[in-house]
Amino acid sequence: MFTNCNGVLDNLQNRNSDIIHSLANQLTYVKNVADTTSLNTESIANLSCIVKDSIIQSHYKNQQITREQIWFKPTFLGQSTTYTTVRQMEFTLLQLTQPLDEIFDVIQLAFSGNEVN
Repeated sequence: MFTNCNGVLDNLQNRNSDIIHSLANQLTYVKNVADTTSLNTESIANLSCIVKDSIIQSHYKNQQITREQIWFKPTFLGQSTTYTTVRQMEFTLLQLTQPLDEIFDVIQLAFSGNEVN
């Protein structure tokens, strides 16, 4: 009877060792998962900071572009008005030079002695 009990005790002791070994492996696995999770958490926090900074910079650039557009619109309109005025003055001068050319032609004909038609 004691022989049978010793066999059972040996069997229980072997199973107990196996359980302890399995628990140690599971603890190592859980510890690795915790370390990896911690590392991933830090990476996500860093990425969040980078994204936040990028959004802030994009917002600042957008505001700057909006200010420049607001400044550019009246400037462009002013230049457009100035350009239109200059073109109108050129056209007016062209209209003034045509009669002067005709007068010049008449004077040349008069000096040359030819009759004016």
